[in-house]
Amino acid sequence: MLPGGLLTGYIGISVEKVLFVLLASGALGRREHVRSAAITSVTFVGWLSGVSLAVRASRAGTASPDARDYVGEVPWRLVATALPGVVLGTMLGPRVNRLLGPRNVMVGFVLFLLADVARALLELAGALPPLTCVPTAGAVQV
Repeated sequence: MLPGGLLTGYIGISVEKVLFVLLASGALGRREHVRSAAITSVTFVGWLSGVSLAVRASRAGTASPDARDYVGEVPWRLVATALPGVVLGTMLGPRVNRLLGPRNVMVGFVLFLLADVARALLELAGALPPLTCVPTAGAVQV
């Protein structure tokens, strides 16, 4: 169970993957084509994210009083910091995958995963200091 839980955080198994499997396998009564199941599951999660954002932004006064740059419960400076990476990753990801090939991308992912596990084990054993985030000038602090 533990390895499955650890991999879930890296691989990102969530609602869209579950919905994709349900649609593509025919478990919901009708078997969908893989492409249409993928588009439907990603679109569905996109709409859910939008609704969640609207609900959390509308909850005024629930964030800490000293929390600057919050609208409701949404830290807008943090969102603005992460959004360019999401957009660039969405645009460049398929190109990088085509350029390197899916197998090489997967090999790179596995190497990254193994390096991260080795770092975490060395940190746990006390051979490395804990990995901390040191804010720099102009960094967003939440």
